[in-house]
Amino acid sequence: MRPAERWLPCWAAAYALTGGLVTVGCFAAIGFGVTEPTKLAVLAFAATGLLFAVIAPANVVVSPRLPAGLRASALSLLMGALVATEAAGAAVTGLAASAVGLLPVCSALGVPAAAVGAYALLALPADEPVSLLPD
Repeated sequence: MRPAERWLPCWAAAYALTGGLVTVGCFAAIGFGVTEPTKLAVLAFAATGLLFAVIAPANVVVSPRLPAGLRASALSLLMGALVATEAAGAAVTGLAASAVGLLPVCSALGVPAAAVGAYALLALPADEPVSLLPD
């Protein structure tokens, strides 16, 4: 296994966990009036940006495992599924924000990312030690 195949899944899971937790924490703190909203909102949206960094490791991890003839088609399907999921998520999020308000929805959106990131970190194969730092 190439070094990138070992530590990139770890980084992707750590990005999802960190981005989700910071997003939930910042928007919840704004909702509870802990501090000035502007500073926390900037941090929350920056943390949300971490959640979009996961597709880069997917290219590196998925590509070597696919035959050359299927690689372009499979990655096109992966990117198409990502865009479709973003569109569906935006539609559902807009409806939810209209119904219950923006801050609760923004806080809740970080929970699935944090949960999946935590699960991915815990579910990494135990047969080979994995580090968050590249070799």
